[in-house]
Order: sequence, then structure tokens, then C-alpha cells
Amino acid sequence: LRNDASTVLLLDRDNLDRYEGVSRKGEPIKGNIVANHLVNMLLAKETLVAEISELSRIFNSKLFTALFVTGASYKIYGSLENMLNGGLLKPLLTFDLSSAAVLYVLFRIPIGLKDQLSRAKIELAIASWFEDKAKLQSTYITEPVYTEDMSDRIDIALLVGGFDTTKMFNNFEKKVEALKNQAIANGLITADWQVLVEPEKETDEAKIGSEQLSQERTPVKSSKPKKRTKKVKSKK
Repeated sequence: LRNDASTVLLLDRDNLDRYEGVSRKGEPIKGNIVANHLVNMLLAKETLVAEISELSRIFNSKLFTALFVTGASYKIYGSLENMLNGGLLKPLLTFDLSSAAVLYVLFRIPIGLKDQLSRAKIELAIASWFEDKAKLQSTYITEPVYTEDMSDRIDIALLVGGFDTTKMFNNFEKKVEALKNQAIANGLITADWQVLVEPEKETDEAKIGSEQLSQERTPVKSSKPKKRTKKVKSKK
């Protein structure tokens, strides 16, 4: 964030390990598989990087996290609101949703549900669900990614940004306080986390190179080889 980096998607390791969902085939998924499932869904949307970057720039929101719904059966849940409620119970990061400012929504839906879940219906359901949860400055709902499978399972990724990070970062700082104090004592960082740049140390390769260069430039004194003589003892 200090270096004005690109948009960052925050996932909490503990929350990710606790998350239990199902794939589009109805198979249980958890942990890193959930993260892979999310990345796979994001990559399926070709315009996502450009859209989320633009949203991030306009509203000066570099940090996002995800509310993720995986393989939710439309027949079992009955509505998008019920699916979203399920996703809220297992966030991938513990944060204050009421302080969120921007929202990017991505759906993956079987082609057979295209008429039942049009973009207009999705927009209405999202607006209704967020009405009493957060006062968003902007909501961007993309055109759903339609799949050719015959199931009724839906994936929903709500990328939420602009939320208050004060409490969260304070908790992080408490966890790493001992490490931070040691780094300050060793002169590596300042109290406000500014990195103190050290002089670059000469690498082993550089040392070898400089030694070779020095040897090449050192004049070599020529000397004539001494003649080797062999003493022979005379025999009487």
C-alpha cells in the first residue's frame, strides 16, 4: 500500500481453512481448493482485471476481500438471498461489512438458468440484500459467466472493498509486535514501518569477478627458467 501497489485481495488463512463448500459437481471442497476455485472463477472473466482496477482507482480502494458462495443448488436454496446469507456466515476475511464502500459481483450460472436469473434480477436481489447491511458508494454487477453443464449449481463471488481496516491492522500489529520491536532494534525499519535501506553487500560472484580483474591487471614479471643440473658421483 505504501508503494501504491496494485489492487490486493485479502484472504485470512484461518478463515480459509475453516471454509467448507462444494464444487459444481457437488463434491466437498475446503482450504486451498476453495482458493483455487475462486481464482478459477475470476480467470473465467476476461474483463475482470480491467474492471476491478478501474473501480479501485476511482474510489481509491486498494484492498478487497471476498464473500464466496460455491456450488449452491438453486433448487435447494430457493433464492439468491439465501445463498448470500450462507456466504456471509463464512467470510474469507473477518471485516466490518457495514463500512464497505464498493462492490464487484461475479456470478457463474448454468446456461439453463439464464432466463430465471437474468442480470436485472441479479441486480435487484443484490441491492435488496445489501440495503440494511452497507451503504455502498458503487455496485458493479458483471454479466454472468454461463456454463454448459446441466446442473443447477451457482457460484457467487462478491469482491468487497473500501471497508475500515483500522481494527484489523491493529490486531495484526499486536500479533507481530515482538518481531517489529526486534526489527527496529536492529535498524531494519522505523516505528511506522518505513524500511531502512542498507548498503548493498558485495556478492560472492562480484568478489570473484573483482579478484579476477585485479589479477588480469597485475603485471607479471618474467623470469628465465633455471637450468636443472644433476650431480653425478664419480666411482673409483
